[in-house]
Amino acid sequence: MPTPKAGEPEATRKAIASAAEDLFRTIGYSKTTIADIAANVGMSPSNIYRFFRSKQKIAGAICARIIAAVVERCRVELGAPVSAKDKLAAVLLAYHGAARREVLANQGIYDLFADGLEHLWPEFRRLHQMMTELVGQVVQEGVRRGEFRSHDSKMTASLILRATVAYVDPRHIARLLNDAVVLGEQEHMAADLLAIIGVISRGIA
Repeated sequence: MPTPKAGEPEATRKAIASAAEDLFRTIGYSKTTIADIAANVGMSPSNIYRFFRSKQKIAGAICARIIAAVVERCRVELGAPVSAKDKLAAVLLAYHGAARREVLANQGIYDLFADGLEHLWPEFRRLHQMMTELVGQVVQEGVRRGEFRSHDSKMTASLILRATVAYVDPRHIARLLNDAVVLGEQEHMAADLLAIIGVISRGIA
């Protein structure tokens, strides 16, 4: 990986995060050290600390990039010309699919997210805020259309996300996948999530 040019702090931060992500994906999050990241980006460890105070801060920058992609994938569903009920299902199914595709596909990235979720890094508090806002927009749209009864959209969105957490939190998804393997069963999480959303939609209609 080429050494970042001097005088370009944002480019340097991105290069460091990219180098770290490569290592997290290949040798693992817990095994990667600041020295490894420095060597991968062609800098000294002390230079890394000029841009990030810790390995966790680098990890947070990587999480922020992945989270932005997940949220954007969900946001796309807001423009679909469908009912609010179907839009709610589409947003949450997109959230589920993005979590599996972006996080569970690589053990190093999964470990990174699991640590961030466990310790409530700022990036994950922001993720919850953004998804609450997105789901809240769908609830508000449903109320305007007469599909849902009038509700506090923020509280309703928060409760919907709590009710479906097993299908959008990578840690819970991993457990469900593991349970299916242990029990020798075929997993059908998307169908289960859709059924739960149906119950929720009827409850707020």
